[in-house]
Amino acid sequence: MTNTMAGELSEYFEGIAAKTISAVEADPDVSNQHEFNGDRTLQSLFGRVDHLEVDTQYILFEEEGIKASTKDTLTWYNARKNHPVRNEWRLYYRRNEVTEKMAPNDTLIIAKRKDGSAVLMVLPHETTIESQYKWLFGVDNLSISSFVPANPSLLNRNTLTPLTNDFLAEIGIGVTENKKIDYGALMDRFQGVFPSTMEFSTFARESLGDLNFSENPDQALIEWIAREEDYFKFLEKHVIAERLKSGFVTGDTVDVESFISFSLSIQNRRKSRAGRAVENHLEYILHQQGIEYSRTPLLEDGSRPDFLFPGVFEYQHFDVYSQCLVMLGVKSTCKDRWRQVLDEAKNIEEKHLLTLDQALSVNQVRSMKTRNLQLVIPKELHTSYSKEVTSYLMSVKDFICLVKEKSEFRKKLLY
Repeated sequence: MTNTMAGELSEYFEGIAAKTISAVEADPDVSNQHEFNGDRTLQSLFGRVDHLEVDTQYILFEEEGIKASTKDTLTWYNARKNHPVRNEWRLYYRRNEVTEKMAPNDTLIIAKRKDGSAVLMVLPHETTIESQYKWLFGVDNLSISSFVPANPSLLNRNTLTPLTNDFLAEIGIGVTENKKIDYGALMDRFQGVFPSTMEFSTFARESLGDLNFSENPDQALIEWIAREEDYFKFLEKHVIAERLKSGFVTGDTVDVESFISFSLSIQNRRKSRAGRAVENHLEYILHQQGIEYSRTPLLEDGSRPDFLFPGVFEYQHFDVYSQCLVMLGVKSTCKDRWRQVLDEAKNIEEKHLLTLDQALSVNQVRSMKTRNLQLVIPKELHTSYSKEVTSYLMSVKDFICLVKEKSEFRKKLLY
């Protein structure tokens, strides 16, 4: 796959270390030591020096994202620096709102940045957020007794996608712009103003030329979405900069409400655009292949599925066309919102959900499966999933084949 997103993890981090948190390290009723043993992995990360204070961003996650975050330090020191022959390194952490909530069996990831600072992440056990960050940083088969380094080949992989870039942004890592893209054409076209989501998606597709989306819709979808993400972030940076230049001052008074309103508009635009972009590019593929569908139709039960195949008429005559119907929900990320799809087009028992989410946990995918929800994920993202999960995933191409088969069956009913 030709990735249009810029960056590799090694551009932002010198190294990664991870482990499963033990009771001694997490539970203040068991121990007050607040230290990790300075094993070989940590020695490689921080060096064999007598004392080092590391500025650190501590982050505690829950399934929906960040629960707590604070700036503090990690202290790397040689507890036996005065011993003539023996060294004993330890990594000390102070009590704060993140370390107080660490629990045994949670995953701990320490990422050392290029500037010498670090990010310490605590991720709840057996959750999707844990699975995703373990995949992103290339750490697996963790141990309670010692740290495990990131797989070097994974740290240097060029697989940053829009979603993984969001993961990095969540921990304060801003991914650099893709220098291979002509942003001048973007600014000339839209004059520094956001167009409609449909117009933006169309421009992103056109900028990449003729992709073979008929043969490989999975790759085309990823390429288009990645390019649109690049364009969006560049244009958003310009829009924000221009607005900040004008300021939020009326007379001698700081207009706090205007600032809050502007900030909320940024967040809302980001959320709405991401899902719409996936829908827009998928709709283009469907339209070009002559597939019949209804987009966000209002059904009798009040629900609005993102896509209904072949359409509302067939759904209204369910007793005749039940074997021809397919419902597809589209969400750039799942989190807990995937359950919303279950209440849409209630007459259709098996639902389908297209998402760009990577490395969903085994437990979450099992939960979807038991509720007759079939995941549709671009083939290029399947590598982020465990072997237990990949057999359950459907690619975009697989889904299109399914819809076409259903369409053929409908034609037989008509004739």
